[in-house]
Order: sequence, then C-alpha cells, then structure tokens
Amino acid sequence: MFRMFRELRYKIADRLFERELDEAFFLGIREGQSRQASKLRVQMEYKKTRSRELGMTKTQAVGYDRCVEVVTDAIK
Repeated sequence: MFRMFRELRYKIADRLFERELDEAFFLGIREGQSRQASKLRVQMEYKKTRSRELGMTKTQAVGYDRCVEVVTDAIK
C-alpha cells in the first residue's frame, strides 16, 4: 500500500517538477565532473613531480604534460 502511494507521489513530482529535476540532475553531473577533474589534476601534478625526480624520459614527460593540459581544459 505504502509502496504504491510512494510511486504515485514520485510520478506526480516528476510531472510537476520535470524541468527542475532535469536541471538539478545535469548540474550534479557537471559539478561531479569538475570535482573529479580537479582531483585528477592535483594527483597528476604530484605524480609528475615525483616521476621526474625518479627519472621520467623526455617522451614520457611530454605525454604527461599533454595529459595535464587536457585535464585542465576539462575543468574549465
């Protein structure tokens, strides 16, 4: 009984607030992507300095720098 009522409430809310729910969903997706990209960039910067200290080749360093650029662009 309660399950049926709960599903009915969700269907009504979906009809009444469809646009707002969609906007909130996509805002959450964008925010999650931004936070994850920022976290990834920080981890990559740390690893880059550690890898260069431990002997990253020039080719590896160029590839790694390009990766960092792509992640930084994704944050914007």
